[in-house]
Amino acid sequence: MAPADARVGPAARSQEMEAMLGAFQLNITAMSLVSVVVGMFLISNSVGAAVIRRRVEIAILRASGASRGEIRRLFVGEAALEAVVGVALAIWLAPLLAGLDCRPGLAKRFLALHSGAH
Repeated sequence: MAPADARVGPAARSQEMEAMLGAFQLNITAMSLVSVVVGMFLISNSVGAAVIRRRVEIAILRASGASRGEIRRLFVGEAALEAVVGVALAIWLAPLLAGLDCRPGLAKRFLALHSGAH
C-alpha cells in the first residue's frame, strides 16, 4: 500500500495532466516556429544561389532594359512558387507521414533495425 502522501486524487491528477499538455503544446509550437525559420532560411539560400548562378542572365536582362525592380520581382516570384510547392507537399505528405508513425510496432522494428539488435 502506498503512503498516504503519495496518493493523488482525480482533481490533482487532472491538473497535472493539463500542465503536462500545456508544456507539450508549448514545445510543439516552438518546434513549429523553428521549422518555419528553417524553411525561410532554405528559401533564402535557394534564391541567393539562383542569383549567383544567373549572373550572366541578369546582366543580359539589365542590358536589354529590364529594371532592378523587374528582376527582383522575377526572383521573388520564384521564391513564392517554391513556397507554394513546399506548402502543398507538406499538406499532402504530413498526414501520410503522421500515419506511418502510428502503425503498431513500427517504432519497435525501427529501433531494433538501427540498434543492431537482431
